[in-house]
Amino acid sequence: MDEKSFDKIETVFVGTAVADDDFNQDEWGIYISGYAPIFAESGTVVGVVGVDIRADVIKQMLRRLGRFNEIFIWTYFLYRMSFMFYILFLM
Repeated sequence: MDEKSFDKIETVFVGTAVADDDFNQDEWGIYISGYAPIFAESGTVVGVVGVDIRADVIKQMLRRLGRFNEIFIWTYFLYRMSFMFYILFLM
């Protein structure tokens, strides 16, 4: 994990979900990462969840929806990530 990723995770600990601005590449492939806070019932951030999505999956979604809907994709991605961890950790 690079310094830029640590900065993003620090941002998440104040309660804001973030995602990479560009693709990353390593031995596992090309991907974009997103991070979202995990909240306790009190509203305190108790953890961070990170998710990677392969570049080919994102590119396929963009081709289907068109560039205009890129904001929708990121919003949906962060919503799904938050919802998944709400179910896993808070229910």
